[in-house]
Amino acid sequence: MISIFLFYFFFIFIFYFYFLFFIFYFLFFIFYFLIWIFIHVT
Repeated sequence: MISIFLFYFFFIFIFYFYFLFFIFYFLFFIFYFLIWIFIHVT
């Protein structure tokens, strides 16, 4: 029972970590793309 709980907690932690990493990477990509457009347009 305890091992199942720890496994579940670990799974949620991994999922949450990947979700935050994906959001951070996506925002960084948008920011980089906007800078690239701004440099090439002006």
